[in-house]
Amino acid sequence: MAQNALILILITVLLVSFRAAIAEEYIVGGENGWVLPIQANDIGNNYTTWADSFNFKVGDSLVFKYKKESHSVLQVNGTAFADCITSDPLGAWKDGNTSIVLKEAGRMWFICGAPGHCEQGQKFKVTVLACALPVLDGQTEIPPASAPQPGAGNGIYRSAKSATIIGSIVAGAFYLL
Repeated sequence: MAQNALILILITVLLVSFRAAIAEEYIVGGENGWVLPIQANDIGNNYTTWADSFNFKVGDSLVFKYKKESHSVLQVNGTAFADCITSDPLGAWKDGNTSIVLKEAGRMWFICGAPGHCEQGQKFKVTVLACALPVLDGQTEIPPASAPQPGAGNGIYRSAKSATIIGSIVAGAFYLL
């Protein structure tokens, strides 16, 4: 009986730990996506305010949804971010649906590479916090069952991989009991 109680306590600790480490998927700009601030409905997008409203951690993903004919995503350093320098980026994407997994803690900067877009505010920076679990290449994210409501989470989705891990732990625990 004491062994069963110990197993139950260990399972509880693991579940609490995994809950804190579940990766999130963030749609950059929420429902408007990655667009020029002046193109985002009547209120516009303020990417700085958007990014500052979240605590990004290692394992999370940023998803940029945009028209590939009009925009791009450039990962740059702090100087290029401040001065809107589009040459020699750290990373560049132009596929219209870019997903970037945040693999290490620290500051990251993103701008649009289309002429004049960065200067008009299509840029933001994030501070990525460390997390307890390593990030695996090729992790799979799934969309929610229904689209998020405006103002309800701004497009944050849970990782299917993390949910599978938690489910496996619970199933294994019940097998041991």
